Amino acid sequence: MSSALHLFLAGGYVMWPILLASIITVAIAVERFRFYQQSATDMALLKRQLPLLVSSGKMQEAKALCHQVFHSYGLLDLSMRWSPKNWLDVYAGVTNVTNEEYWEYQTESASAYSTVVPGAKRAFFIGLKGTY
Repeated sequence: MSSALHLFLAGGYVMWPILLASIITVAIAVERFRFYQQSATDMALLKRQLPLLVSSGKMQEAKALCHQVFHSYGLLDLSMRWSPKNWLDVYAGVTNVTNEEYWEYQTESASAYSTVVPGAKRAFFIGLKGTY
């Protein structure tokens, strides 16, 4: 442990912003984990109660439940870009890293029906970009 502290102190003043950024990153990761756990619980509630409410004709309660669950969502996407030459970019990434189940939008129409479109599942991408 003392060798790690020695290395940290030997790094000088530049190490303090790195330490602060690391602490903030861990705090954000914990907050996102808690958010996603709550979102999964909300979706389970929706899957369990919505069919019962709709089949019994309780449309206002079903709509209120949808508004409760569809309030917002968060996604985690990761990407990177590397430029080995000034004319070449290599990029890659993952969208929806946690493969969250979410709904892209909900529209209301003049009829009693609404459209709910499921969001995209986890996807990977990789590519090259050249400029001349």
